[in-house]
Amino acid sequence: GTIFNLQKYSITTPGLLSKIIIAALFINFSLAIGGIIIDISQNFSNVFLASLGDFAGNLGAGININKIFQVSGTGTNTFQNISAVQFPNASFGFTKTLIDSFFTLIIISILLLSMLSAAIVSFVRIPILWGLLILSPIAWVLGILPIGQNLNKKWWDYFIGWTFFQPAYLFMLVIGTAILNSRSTIDPLFNQFQGQSSFSSLGNFAVQDIFF
Repeated sequence: GTIFNLQKYSITTPGLLSKIIIAALFINFSLAIGGIIIDISQNFSNVFLASLGDFAGNLGAGININKIFQVSGTGTNTFQNISAVQFPNASFGFTKTLIDSFFTLIIISILLLSMLSAAIVSFVRIPILWGLLILSPIAWVLGILPIGQNLNKKWWDYFIGWTFFQPAYLFMLVIGTAILNSRSTIDPLFNQFQGQSSFSSLGNFAVQDIFF
């Protein structure tokens, strides 16, 4: 670039020489730099994992998961008489049972898919980070050249995104768990009807259950 007097690639271009020197230094430490960033991410993940505690127990208690195993119109609950009035015939009772089963299946599917998708992404994240670390010296070189700065930026976007996905996801779980743990304060109906199946068009799950 200097020999052919290409302005963007000439050594006389302001800032280019300093970029070359910095890149020449950091290329040698690219793996260590990437490892430090990943370690920072892992430390955050460990903090959030410790904060989650008994996540399965908190999740089950927060959404009142025991309603899944209740069938409307059976057992003793506050709304049993209402169900008997609304569904006096066996055919209507059977229809409501089908509705209960349908929405229960939806709730379980949503929980399983959300947890499964996060687990898959967490496993896929590892080889992707390996590949990005292998390419890190090239990313530093591309950062020197004007034509490669866009690729350098994309590499950093991918690396930061995949590195901090896990702590960000765990942080959202911590927030969600905190809300579930405070449900007795937030939702005044939760204490009153906990462990009881509520009459609702969504089967055993009331609207506030869906919300939480």
